Amino acid sequence: MLGIFEKLINEHGSSTIQKERIQLIKEQYEDLERKLKTSEEKNILLKKENENLIIENKKLKRDFYFDGHVYWDRVSRFPYCPRCYGEDKRIQMVVMDTDTNGALDGYCCLTCGIKHIDLP
Repeated sequence: MLGIFEKLINEHGSSTIQKERIQLIKEQYEDLERKLKTSEEKNILLKKENENLIIENKKLKRDFYFDGHVYWDRVSRFPYCPRCYGEDKRIQMVVMDTDTNGALDGYCCLTCGIKHIDLP
């Protein structure tokens, strides 16, 4: 008779343990679903960012030539500093430095401050 009660107690205990385990598995599954959804959303954002960077990279890979003083963009025809463009691997536009009469005097880089062309 005690064996029957012991068996009943063990089965009842086992069902409680199984219920707890099933609940834990459900919670873990829901957590994994949330992480998957977050990862998928992040993946979409990263793909968009990558597409934008590819487009930006293509814009930056313009055709430049060096005239002995500054780099020139063949498309925009803007001058770029050879020091900043060449050494720092960045493209910094140089601006016109004018004399007191307002005439073009040369080009001076905004970043490094070096004057690259002295015009007559």
